[in-house]
Amino acid sequence: LTRIGEGWPAPAVRFRLGDQLRAADCPCGNDAGFEVVGRADDRFKLHGAIVGIGDLLSRTTQINGVADAQLLVYRDPDTPSAVVSICLRYTGINADAAAVRTNLMRQVEDLDIVNRHTPEAFQVEHVSEVERNPRTNKVIPAVWVDAPR
Repeated sequence: LTRIGEGWPAPAVRFRLGDQLRAADCPCGNDAGFEVVGRADDRFKLHGAIVGIGDLLSRTTQINGVADAQLLVYRDPDTPSAVVSICLRYTGINADAAAVRTNLMRQVEDLDIVNRHTPEAFQVEHVSEVERNPRTNKVIPAVWVDAPR
């Protein structure tokens, strides 16, 4: 997102917001409308919090007993850019799901805030396997699925 073009004042400070945009019709009739269609990085908004997939997975795999980690990201079927909940799935031994969740709440302030208001929006689950790329056998960091209605 930039402020380059006719009619925009020169900004004093530029921020990399990380949003991907496309031109869109504005209900007010302005021909300079745009729509946010996604992120340019691995972050997404979860009930007002910004969650970074890489950061969350990195913190998870540093927890003693965790081997691999993956996010299931549930998006609103009517608004695919809106994330309604996430489930962190992990493999390993001696890592209790409740302890992993508590550990992450302490490390990631935004998740702690989500937990206070919408605790069901962040789940943690110990699994025997995570989904892998069939060609490379690498763990798929995030699997995006429509939330059940």
